[in-house]
Amino acid sequence: MSNPIATFTTSMGSFKCEILLDKVPRTASSFIDLAKSGFYDGLHFHRVIPGFMNQFGCPFSSDPNSKRSGTGGPKDGTFKNLATGNTEKRFGGGNIKDENIDRTPNAPGTLSMANTGAPNSGGSQFFLNVADNRNLDWLSKGSSKHPVFGKCVDKASLALCVRISKVPTRNDNPRKPIKMISVKISGGAEKAASAEGAGVANNPTAVFETSMGTMEAEILLDKVPRTASNFIDLCESGFYDGLHFHRVIPGFMNQFGCPYSRDPKSGRSGTGNPKDGTFKNLVTGETEKRFGGGNIKDENIDRTSNASGTLSMANTGERNSGGSQFFLNVADNRNLDWFSKGSSKHPVFGKVTKNLPLAVKISKVPTREDNPRTPIKMISIKIVRGGKRKSEGGVDGDFPAKRRHA
Repeated sequence: MSNPIATFTTSMGSFKCEILLDKVPRTASSFIDLAKSGFYDGLHFHRVIPGFMNQFGCPFSSDPNSKRSGTGGPKDGTFKNLATGNTEKRFGGGNIKDENIDRTPNAPGTLSMANTGAPNSGGSQFFLNVADNRNLDWLSKGSSKHPVFGKCVDKASLALCVRISKVPTRNDNPRKPIKMISVKISGGAEKAASAEGAGVANNPTAVFETSMGTMEAEILLDKVPRTASNFIDLCESGFYDGLHFHRVIPGFMNQFGCPYSRDPKSGRSGTGNPKDGTFKNLVTGETEKRFGGGNIKDENIDRTSNASGTLSMANTGERNSGGSQFFLNVADNRNLDWFSKGSSKHPVFGKVTKNLPLAVKISKVPTREDNPRTPIKMISIKIVRGGKRKSEGGVDGDFPAKRRHA
């Protein structure tokens, strides 16, 4: 899937930007939805600063001299996330949820989300950087936090943006109004909406057959497509078949997925991952990478909590260090949520839908240094596509790190 292109036709000329649907799907989808609805057509740039940026997208700027320019947003409502198929909300005056997940910097030629500085305060307004403004990155130490969602496709587009920034102004408002005649979307957006898994109406089910019994879990492809696709790919390749649970703690969790655990007594259990390579993102159709020892990129985008019965990505505590290992929560471990204040950051990618008592039972077996005395083998994990099943609810824990993961 290629990203869509936005063509901005202004009274000073046209420029084009790639919209980064693959990196910030919520933010990009909101912009695309507004553009396709005609929201931006007829508005004016209300703030331009040479050597800095051009700001645009306030509905009050339809009157280029309005003193309210810069204070407005779209109406509350909904739009479709073109990567996941989920319905997203605009709320509290047309705002969307923050999407601070991608590290593209506010470099010259990038489009970035404007906001008030408060959480979840971005809406329709954006700015075009004409300088290196990485102090505005959401990951910077500065107070301004702005995720990038687009970038100019060529030098001519950036040159026009620079020219716009240098027009004569009064209080940063162009003396001669610069009108946005239209914003047109072409390319990848339609492909994204119809890609395999888009509108994942029925998440796949994983059937875990262990030496102690069988349980099932819904895999949240609609919420964390990269993480879920990685897990599904490993399952379907047979990666997990024949491995053993290497760490179980009653009232806490069961950890699994290290290739060294094929030998249930291996001292290296908990330190391994799959080989580097690629897999397909089943929602976007993109090719994803495993790198640096079988790791995938972090996907901290969904706020499903580490409640009892959830499957969560194990990692070393370093960025982008998750791979094949995961843990099954048997208590409420929300201190492990990626959005919690704790140091452990673990995105949930599944929920047990059948036989949660088996997971609890596994957590209570006799152990030596958290390793089951009697090995518990994963005979197979089979993926059943379609037929979404109801998830089981939550219960009540704590997370010490050990060895490589978790």
